[in-house]
Amino acid sequence: MATEFLFKQAARLCKVRWVVLLFATLLALLSVSLGASLHLFHIYLRLIALTAVTNLISTIAYEHYQAHAREYTSRQTTALQWWTYFQTLADLLLLTAGIHYTGGIHSPGIYLLLIYIAGMAITYGAILPVAIFTGISMGLFTGLFVAYKHQWLTPVAIFSPPADNLPPPASFTITIIAVNGLLLAMAGITLAQSSRLRKLWEDSEAQRAFFSSLHQLSRHGLQYHDLHQTVSFLSQRLQTLLEADEVFTILWEERGGHLSPLATYNIHNDLKHRSLSPQESEAFHENCNMLFQHLEGLHPFWVHLHKGPHPPLPPALHQRLQQYQSLLLFPIHTPGRQTLIGVVTLGFRRTPRDLQEYTQRAQRALEVVAPLFARTVTLHQTSAHLALLQELANDVTGLTQNLNLHHLAPAITENAARLLNATTAIFIPYANAPLAQYLKTWHTAGLDPFLAQECYKHQNICQRLLRDETFLQLALPEDCALLPSTLQEACKAHHFHVLAFFTIPSPRAPLGLLILLWQDKRLLLTPHEIAVGKLFAARAGAALYNAYLYHLLRREARTDALTGLPNRRAVDEALEQEWKRAQRYRHPFSIVMLDLNHFKRINDQFGHQKGDVALQHAAALLKQNLRETDFVGRYGGDEFLIILPESTREDARIVMHKVTEAAAHTSWDFLAPDFRLTLSYGIATYPDDGTDVYTLVDIADRRLYENKPAE
Repeated sequence: MATEFLFKQAARLCKVRWVVLLFATLLALLSVSLGASLHLFHIYLRLIALTAVTNLISTIAYEHYQAHAREYTSRQTTALQWWTYFQTLADLLLLTAGIHYTGGIHSPGIYLLLIYIAGMAITYGAILPVAIFTGISMGLFTGLFVAYKHQWLTPVAIFSPPADNLPPPASFTITIIAVNGLLLAMAGITLAQSSRLRKLWEDSEAQRAFFSSLHQLSRHGLQYHDLHQTVSFLSQRLQTLLEADEVFTILWEERGGHLSPLATYNIHNDLKHRSLSPQESEAFHENCNMLFQHLEGLHPFWVHLHKGPHPPLPPALHQRLQQYQSLLLFPIHTPGRQTLIGVVTLGFRRTPRDLQEYTQRAQRALEVVAPLFARTVTLHQTSAHLALLQELANDVTGLTQNLNLHHLAPAITENAARLLNATTAIFIPYANAPLAQYLKTWHTAGLDPFLAQECYKHQNICQRLLRDETFLQLALPEDCALLPSTLQEACKAHHFHVLAFFTIPSPRAPLGLLILLWQDKRLLLTPHEIAVGKLFAARAGAALYNAYLYHLLRREARTDALTGLPNRRAVDEALEQEWKRAQRYRHPFSIVMLDLNHFKRINDQFGHQKGDVALQHAAALLKQNLRETDFVGRYGGDEFLIILPESTREDARIVMHKVTEAAAHTSWDFLAPDFRLTLSYGIATYPDDGTDVYTLVDIADRRLYENKPAE
């Protein structure tokens, strides 16, 4: 900083020299016009030319330095500084020579010497060089006039004064004393003012450099988007800017009333990528409050570790920082200073001298750095929220495109666990839900069957915990009392620490319960994660309900409304599927065409309503007496078609014998007392009777009518 000041002042002095040289040149020309000696005039011009050359070299050198100061090595800077000393010495010699050739004691050069000493004192602004060059100037001036006194030299006047026009010896002594005194006074007064000027300039330059660094820090800080990179960059630049021995940074977010580290730098790195347990988080929160509760948390503040009372530091942090004498803590807030989101700590092995001035600088730095920290936290959280919402959108899109209930329920469970980073999840359909008849058990994403069974068994208790709410989260073991003991033990055995319950809603009634479980000691879900979880549960409920309605519609489209059996369309599809399977695996199968004997007489005698009841009873009888693998559907009127997979003709006869015997022993009292309804059937077997569906149906239908009794 002192070197920069020297060269700036020297550059200014060079500009003044050009004015003086111009004045000297005009003076020389004036002397020639008044009849001065040409010989003296040439000597005087040589002195002016020599001064102009040195001044030109200096002007170029100082301008180049100011433009490329950062590129100068210490050796180059030192060389330029010695050139400054050389130029000053040369100026003093030239001024002394100028005094001699312009009249000695009558020379105006004496006044220029006084002015030059003042300029030199302003330029250097330091006692040692000013004292040396003032002493040299006094010595040169004194030596010159001593030479005049002893008549070793005779002053030469450019205006050719009379040769005997010399002052008496006493005047020489008085002149020497007076001029030397003026030189000392001029140097001292000017040096005092120059020191103040230099101090102001150094302060100004320091402020300029400080604010320039802040500007650069702000500009570069805005270019970072990654949270950890930003924290590392800002911490390092803050340490350099405030000349601290070390810097420690931690940023956090609040999750469910607790604090979770987001990013750390230096001493806090043991918290990076680590979730705090509720107990650790609570202790961390209390420690931070200990620091900020009596300081309002709005300004940087000092903690002096080895003298006097200081704000209580967290014990672990106090032990880590014993090597430092003082700490400067920066609280970091969200915009508007509503929420404390972190703290930057600067460590000093020696406390700065002027704490008030240093604190002001720190305050200015905080005003720039704190918004950058807050910005990167906000950007990080926003990016996380956007990623979560994007994943939610992708999951919801996938769910809405799936109309298969048995595929949809596992997909919901797996997507929910992935969406909220849960260890595992379970979806439990409520027993009284509309789709309970289709989803009769739970669906899990890697959950232990025993724990899943416990959750399923205690679903009513979970419903009561939720009451009318759509969401509930529990932290274990704090909230263990709310869960049944067996479920508590199961969670403990599998090291689950957090449970979240989401109701799966639908337009009619809640469809079930989605339970997420976390094994790591994480904090509770954030409000944003809860909102996303609720939105996912709502979309999952809508997808399940749509799939349920689709299943109902599809079933109705394939089901005979009277008997509840598959209708003709479903029969044709089942025939096609069984025929393809038999072709692929070369297995036989049989089909049976069956109808009720004398069904027209039943309609005519008892009415069509009783006839419909008879068809319903016949359908129930068929379902009860056929195997689980067999298929039966209403083909049309009173005709039913039965598919018997992997059955020969003989196997089919055995099955149908069982069916007809059951019909014969079934009571049909709703038609008439002791009424007995008989059945007729025809069998066709693949591949013995035909190799295509149409042939088999035709043969079975023909054999049915061959076996029917006469009306």
